[in-house]
Amino acid sequence: MVAQKQKELSKCHEQKCQKEMCYVCTQRAERNIPVYTRKLEEEEDKKMAKILLDAEQKLAVEQEQRKVNTEYSSYNFEEAQYVNEKRKIENSHPLPHASYVMKERPLTPHKSVGHRLVAGELIGQMNMKESRKSKTQKDKKLIEKVYQLQLAEEIAREREEFWREKQENKNKLHATYQYQMATREPQLPRAYSAGKVFGKHDLNKEKLAKIKERNKTYATENSNIHHRHLTARKSSVDRNREVEIMMLKRTKTDLENDTLRRDKHKVSIRRDLESNWVDLHRAKRDREFDEKVGIPEKITVSEQLDHYRRCGQCKRAPNQRTGQTNIWKESYYTPGSRIVV
Repeated sequence: MVAQKQKELSKCHEQKCQKEMCYVCTQRAERNIPVYTRKLEEEEDKKMAKILLDAEQKLAVEQEQRKVNTEYSSYNFEEAQYVNEKRKIENSHPLPHASYVMKERPLTPHKSVGHRLVAGELIGQMNMKESRKSKTQKDKKLIEKVYQLQLAEEIAREREEFWREKQENKNKLHATYQYQMATREPQLPRAYSAGKVFGKHDLNKEKLAKIKERNKTYATENSNIHHRHLTARKSSVDRNREVEIMMLKRTKTDLENDTLRRDKHKVSIRRDLESNWVDLHRAKRDREFDEKVGIPEKITVSEQLDHYRRCGQCKRAPNQRTGQTNIWKESYYTPGSRIVV
């Protein structure tokens, strides 16, 4: 009865092989060593899980990079094909001049049309300028002629006035002479007195000394006034220059302080943006890596093999294998596989 039960438990789940145990269980049963190596088993499971996790992460990164490279290659290939087709079409139907033809845009007319339009506009501008110039010259000549007529009339009126006044003065002088001739005395004038007549107002030494002293005093006063004016002007110029220098220095200092403060503000803003960008970039990269890989940090080989079908030998309870272990000491790991044999 017991032998029959062990035989049923040892039957393999694989129906095609028609064996009691699968190949893995057979090799494991042949190479089992009856020792208790629970800690060693856990350590090896952890090492294998870590190696498998690193390999899967690397494989996921390589697959993602390969996918990106494939997309880039396909895009470049399509773009190159499009450019080649476009060049073939352009070479088969060349345009009269090199240009970029936009979609749904009418054909650009030949440059001769624009030249004719520009020539017509320039001719119109020249004719307008010539007409304006001729009109201005005519108006100027008319104004000059009117001004000359007015000036000639005014000169004639002034000349008439001058001759009329001159004739009036002549008539008055003639009337005066006639009156004097009619009313003059017949005798000669009386002789002058015996006093001094000639040289009465001539200069002498006293008058010359007074004039010289007066001129000297006047020159001294003018010189003092001039020196006072020069001193006051010089002091005013120096004072204004000092005020302007102080104002320029203060303005320069204010501008330098404003520039320094503005530069510091820009540098601080740039550093904050750089630090924020680096943090966000790192967080985004970690998040994308986690989303792409999607493998937990800790996973054992037994957990990886849960979705595989197992035979009766693998499903035995722990109390049924006392004194022996299922670990294959001479196991090895095939790169790229998810099973340690």
